[in-house]
Amino acid sequence: MQSSGKGFSRLLFSAAGILIVLVLVVAVNVLSSAVNTRADLTEENLYTLSGGTRAIVKGLDLPVAVRFYFSRDLAQMPMFLKNYAARVRDVLREYEVKAPGKIKVQELNPTPDSDAEDAANLDGVYGQMLGDGEQLYLGLALSCLDETVTLPFLNPQDESLLEYQITRAIYRVSHPEKRVLGVLSSLPIMGTPPNMMMMQQGMDARGQDPWYIMSELKRDFDVRELTAEVETIDADIDILLLVHPKEPTDKLLYALDQFVLRGGRLIACLDPLSFIEMYSQRQSPMQPPGPNSSTLGRLLDTWGVQFAADKVVVDLKYQTEWQERGQRRRDPMIVGLGKEAFAGDDPSTSQLETALLAYAGAFTGQGAEGLTRTVLLSSSGDAHLIDGFEARMPVNQIVGKLEAEGSRRALAIRLAGTFKTAFPDGAPGTSPSQPAGDGDKPADGTDTPAADADTPADGTDKKPEGGKPAGDSLKSGKGMVVLIADTDFLHDAFCIERMQVFGQTIVRASSDNIALISNLVEQLSGDENLLSVRSRGVKSRPFVKVQDMKAAAETRYQKQIDGLETELNEAVNKLRELRQAKSPDQRSVLTPEQEETIAGIQRKKAQTAKDLKEVRKEFRRDIDALETRLKLVNIGLVPLLVAAGGVAVAILNRRRMAGK
Repeated sequence: MQSSGKGFSRLLFSAAGILIVLVLVVAVNVLSSAVNTRADLTEENLYTLSGGTRAIVKGLDLPVAVRFYFSRDLAQMPMFLKNYAARVRDVLREYEVKAPGKIKVQELNPTPDSDAEDAANLDGVYGQMLGDGEQLYLGLALSCLDETVTLPFLNPQDESLLEYQITRAIYRVSHPEKRVLGVLSSLPIMGTPPNMMMMQQGMDARGQDPWYIMSELKRDFDVRELTAEVETIDADIDILLLVHPKEPTDKLLYALDQFVLRGGRLIACLDPLSFIEMYSQRQSPMQPPGPNSSTLGRLLDTWGVQFAADKVVVDLKYQTEWQERGQRRRDPMIVGLGKEAFAGDDPSTSQLETALLAYAGAFTGQGAEGLTRTVLLSSSGDAHLIDGFEARMPVNQIVGKLEAEGSRRALAIRLAGTFKTAFPDGAPGTSPSQPAGDGDKPADGTDTPAADADTPADGTDKKPEGGKPAGDSLKSGKGMVVLIADTDFLHDAFCIERMQVFGQTIVRASSDNIALISNLVEQLSGDENLLSVRSRGVKSRPFVKVQDMKAAAETRYQKQIDGLETELNEAVNKLRELRQAKSPDQRSVLTPEQEETIAGIQRKKAQTAKDLKEVRKEFRRDIDALETRLKLVNIGLVPLLVAAGGVAVAILNRRRMAGK
């Protein structure tokens, strides 16, 4: 009787406990929905407004109106879009909370023939056609006074960039003035017009569109194109983007020299071998061949930096698959860099995770006295330098010639501090560029003075009308220069992917290349708040261990593959020689000895081809097995540990109950 009473009491308390827990859960849900609290559990805090955003919205002098257009009543609305719209709504609410009275969000539902639909179309937000003919609206329009910036369609695949897109739009409407960005390039980065001569000959004479990076930069900067014949950089140009300066004249180098000394900010993209230019020359036989490398000659020497314009980086760890002529192949000169390649403590690169470079070079040297050198982007520790002409050889031959161990190479660096002129004797004449070192010092060999009489003691510049410095030329000055050992990374093929979404072409980043150059331009323009927001880029978590093992296996198997391919080529050549070595009276008849030799070579050829196939198959099998094991561990280990912990707790509880 007593045991049955205990059982009833235990049952009663258990039922009461469950009821209390249910009441608490309901109460917590009701209170949380009213308070609208959120917890961001992502590693990168993707759903928490960054410090840069908070600084920008806090500094607003005038209110910004945000109109969120979303077709929430569509019957055929895809669920992933509904969920994404809810997340956009939550982010906008965060903006209102962080800037009360300065950010005012209004959500509109553009139904057919409604005032909301008319307002959306006036703002530049247009409906996207769904399969059943309904119009889907999912966009933003931001206004401040007479300025309006539109985000016509919010792509869910770019959710990691949502905060940056909104914050940049807020910044643009509240700061309508644009800084001037000069662009000087020997590559068609700004696009090219149609070729009328080729058109008259019935050939494809279509011009080229500007590279996508330029459309991105034009959103925030007044972009001005310069030519290689420029002798002075205009005074109102704040930043200069220099791309692939091939065989620069002394006049151009002097203009760049004086631009940096007067406080201008320079981003120079150099290249030992422009992959895009080389490919273009192959596709255009009428285009005259020329050098595919670029450098800055005496400027680099004066800055204490070396750049071998004939050396290409080969990186076995970061080698990337590349499609050429319909075939995909791994190319160690097209490198897909991971997060560890970026400088983790620099705001321009700290949160970038991927970069794709092609046939890049490397910088050496610690920078001249008075300059601070910072490495922004580097290769893996398994990178090598090869001659430019070797880079055009088959990949298997290149890998077979590499040394046992590589080293880390600097692919992008920043120089900051007090620069000295590379032209101590003043402006050059009309002669072409001389090798660095000719005429760089006075006849007595002493260093040039820190500044001429017209240069202020603090290193700042005087800018009279016309953009010319005070006096004949500046001798020193504070400045900042970013050097990047590649130009191809700016091309669309290495930056973006285009896709069709609801009948509209959507562009998404395939790497952080655009974010990298935009970060650098924004950093040099002095706007670091936007920079800290932009750094939430494309997130990638590669199997680093797999990449290391792939590189090691590639080296190990490549020697075996090279040996087999050599044997196969020798067999084919010997077979060809025997067939061509018949005497004139033999005609088509071979001697028994020749036939036996040919049959033996053919057997060896077939066996070598079979062995080669097996070696390649074994290589792929080892790599696939490694990836599978790592995926199983990553996916299954945590559930197994949780399950084991649960079983252990259950066993302990049972033993404890049995002891009572």
